[in-house]
Amino acid sequence: ILEFKNLHAELELRPTFSQYEKLIRYCCELFKVHAALDMVDQMFEAGLTLSLETFNSILEACDKSREYNLKD
Repeated sequence: ILEFKNLHAELELRPTFSQYEKLIRYCCELFKVHAALDMVDQMFEAGLTLSLETFNSILEACDKSREYNLKD
């Protein structure tokens, strides 16, 4: 995720909707729910919205990892 952020910052590019979605789903596959939610925050800050399918993958990752306390 850090490389993703640094590369876009270095190139002065904004990540696209599909790039965010792919990275969020990847985080969910690894059960890195907090990382996925961090990416969701960044998406919203960029004015993008989350698809229902990606939202469901976050919920599924929460359930499978039993990570229900998402406070930082």
